[in-house]
Amino acid sequence: METGRMDGLPVARRGVGRTGVLPGPRGRHTVRAFGRTVLALLLVFGLGSSAASAADSGTTASAAVLAPLSFEKSSNLTFGALDPSHVRGTVALRTDGLRWASWVDLSRGPNAAVAAFTLSGAPNVAFAITLPKSIVLTPGDAGLQVTDFTHNAGLSPVLDPAGARRFEVGAILRAGPSLAQGSHLAAFNVTVSLD
Repeated sequence: METGRMDGLPVARRGVGRTGVLPGPRGRHTVRAFGRTVLALLLVFGLGSSAASAADSGTTASAAVLAPLSFEKSSNLTFGALDPSHVRGTVALRTDGLRWASWVDLSRGPNAAVAAFTLSGAPNVAFAITLPKSIVLTPGDAGLQVTDFTHNAGLSPVLDPAGARRFEVGAILRAGPSLAQGSHLAAFNVTVSLD
């Protein structure tokens, strides 16, 4: 808008295109057409969003409860008899039942035996076995320590298709310089859990 003076008073003069609309019918038509285009796009997007929200995926939720693990011990870990005249050394008892001694004299007596267990649960389920690091046979001053516990179930044990598995546990007995006569023993835990 331009201003001027006439008879001492301000006079308003209309400028071309003062409203921002292109002059002439063609300009008004162009603006209206653009408005209809925007409205049409909004309607299209609106319909698409409504159709997506109405779709039914048919998803379900489920859960399976496995049979609990249980196991039975069939034998204890037994290193057999040692000759007290020469016992400073080690006695290794492998999971296959083989026994060998280093600087220890083995004598006749109770047969050596590995600890054996039978595990049962859901078929084809993976499990983990936790063994102690070491134990001391009592009485504590006897100088007998059991270390290096191992099992033969493998690195990633799994129950068989019938839901069962047997495994054995072996270890190494470390003997001190002198031992008192008698039986020496200690309890230890074998823990089995779902993996």
